[in-house]
Amino acid sequence: MTAADARVSAQLPWHHADPFDRVLLAQAMGRGLQLATRDPVMAAYEVPLLAV
Repeated sequence: MTAADARVSAQLPWHHADPFDRVLLAQAMGRGLQLATRDPVMAAYEVPLLAV
């Protein structure tokens, strides 16, 4: 986790309140990665998802 990841996670809309999940979202967004998740709330963010 970088300082930039922390800043992005703090600025995300509050669809998801879990801080760890918010950091995962910020990292995926910043690095152009697809996020594997079962959490339907993650779909509220602009990140490619892989449903597992």
